[in-house]
Amino acid sequence: GPRPPGEGVDATVTISGKVIEIATRGGRLRGLRAGDGLLMIVGENGDFEMKIDLPLSGPVADAIAILDDPSLDYAKTVGIDPKAITGTARARLRFSFPLLAKLAPADIGVEVDATISDLALSGAVDGYDLSRGALTLKLDNRRIVAEGTAALNGVPAKIAWRQDFASGERRYRIEGRFTDSQRRGLGIPGDDYVTGPTTITAEIVATADGARRVTANVDLREATLRLPEIFWEKAPGEDGSLKLDLWRGPKGASRLDSFRLAAGDLIAMGRAELDPGTGALRRLDIDRLKTGETDVSAGLEIGTGGAVKVAVVGESIDLRPFLDDAIGGDGKTSETPLSLSLNVRRAVLYNGVIATDVTAKLRRRDREWVAMKGSASLGGGKRLVLGLAKTKDGRLLRVGSDDAGTVLRALDVYGAVVGGKLSLTARLDTGEPGLVTGEMRIADFRAVKAPLLAKLLSVASLTGVIDLLKGGAGLPFTRLVIPYEKKGDILTLTDMRIYGPAIGLTGKGTIDLGRRRLDLAGTLVPAYTLNSVFGKLPILGDILVGAKGGGLIAMSYRVTGPLADPKTT
Repeated sequence: GPRPPGEGVDATVTISGKVIEIATRGGRLRGLRAGDGLLMIVGENGDFEMKIDLPLSGPVADAIAILDDPSLDYAKTVGIDPKAITGTARARLRFSFPLLAKLAPADIGVEVDATISDLALSGAVDGYDLSRGALTLKLDNRRIVAEGTAALNGVPAKIAWRQDFASGERRYRIEGRFTDSQRRGLGIPGDDYVTGPTTITAEIVATADGARRVTANVDLREATLRLPEIFWEKAPGEDGSLKLDLWRGPKGASRLDSFRLAAGDLIAMGRAELDPGTGALRRLDIDRLKTGETDVSAGLEIGTGGAVKVAVVGESIDLRPFLDDAIGGDGKTSETPLSLSLNVRRAVLYNGVIATDVTAKLRRRDREWVAMKGSASLGGGKRLVLGLAKTKDGRLLRVGSDDAGTVLRALDVYGAVVGGKLSLTARLDTGEPGLVTGEMRIADFRAVKAPLLAKLLSVASLTGVIDLLKGGAGLPFTRLVIPYEKKGDILTLTDMRIYGPAIGLTGKGTIDLGRRRLDLAGTLVPAYTLNSVFGKLPILGDILVGAKGGGLIAMSYRVTGPLADPKTT
């Protein structure tokens, strides 16, 4: 049986019937100081059992060395090198075994209760270096259990460790409130999404074949959580939690069997497949993503070279934040190749507009959108279609609809147009970085309660036309043509022409979308239909009317200042 060398021991022997008791006082075993102990030999007729009950204190390495006796071999079983561990232990060791010439480890009963302080051991807890450990430990023939506090890779945490000897299974539990730098110290990813303190409880199960299962619960209440891909953010103080179930196989294969994020108004759940070598994401399946007006499921797959394929389907999606980014962003896109498909029953747009039966397919290469095709129903049998394709002159975006007013309201461009047939083009490859040129045309529409136009008509004292504009039917127009250039926040209108039976307008100028200001000047032509007759007269028409879109009776105007309340002259 275990027989550590002892020295300086005082002993008293008592023999009573079938029992021999040896009471010990003091002494040392290896580098450990012994307390008052008891050795008992019980039995008769050659059938004897030894029982040892001994308190010890001193270096934990020497206590481990006793358990590393060849007849026990516990240090090797739990994977601890006595030479690599430091700290101080106060322990009670209990052994029981038959007095035989040869003993197998299974013949020896072992019980250890210990309190350990200042424990340090490299790779102690699932690969983490442990220091400043203060643990209680229990060991018997079936398992070892330890729990307490320690620093893992220098980060303070509560820890628990349990190892079953028969199965070889190890269980670790790690709990703590961790800052950004502490999470990095523990190798926990997520800096791009989470900032601020988080409370984490993680349980790790390691099986004898080398597989690992990690389940984690993360309290995000104190943290800021950002998901820039969907333009969503949670502020500190709002409730938030994340649950993960991660499996890593013995040969490196990894998968996230489940995740569930509930934070603020967002719920997201699904699973993922990870790269066995790097742990990077290979595939993500979101069974449900719900926030605000969005309720979809999605699949994301990362192929060779990092190309990303995304498919989004579901009941509803709020496209407003994506439109904000597309319209008001810096124009830069990721260099990651992307293929995106969208198929949802309804899409929420600006000003209460709901599009239904929305489908779209988009492709991005080399930081450029190279293909796009989409359609949606706008109600009342009206539809929106769009497409982006390569032409001999570069990429050309086309948008068309038989309800121009709804499209302009949906994009939060202009809310005073009713009806009309829309045709919009945008040439994206102009030879000048960041410059987009194109033209917007609208046929057969009405303007209703248009404040800027009403202000202009008021200055021109066209009260009859104003009455039409303010009436329920609105002011009719036959055609609108606006060639434009856009670079950054500056939208330049080069030759605007709007005309109808009651009035016509020409103009040119700029609109600063960032500062929300405009500077437009042009000509207002009342009674446009009558005026335009003179323009059609050979030779005389050019003399009387002048510029294209002008008239015999015309007034110049200028509009400058904030979009919300410009000055009109």
